Amino acid sequence: MAHKKTNSKVVVRQLQQELADTLKKQSMSEASPEVMSHLLLEDETQDLNKKFGQIRNQLQEQERHGEAIRYAEEMKDHMQKLKVKNARQEETIKHQAAQIQDLQSNMLKARLADVFTTELETTS
Repeated sequence: MAHKKTNSKVVVRQLQQELADTLKKQSMSEASPEVMSHLLLEDETQDLNKKFGQIRNQLQEQERHGEAIRYAEEMKDHMQKLKVKNARQEETIKHQAAQIQDLQSNMLKARLADVFTTELETTS
């Protein structure tokens, strides 16, 4: 019984919808040209608004893509600057390491000269 009642409600709703659609079509066919024109313009306006929204979304996506590209280019430039700075620092380190070696060598020579001089003085 409950099942039949539910099915009856569904059938009634379907029939009501069909009736509403039929009445709408009938009223549209009987409507004046001004009303028809207005309805068509409303439909076109809705379509154009929908297309406008899609275009706006596409433009926003392109702007986001453009920003990402700009950021990537900025990062590339920054990385290049860091590479140049790193290369300069490596050259400075090499130069300083060579200077340290020269100083160590000179100190060793000076110590050997002192030891040699001291040996000569003690043997004389």
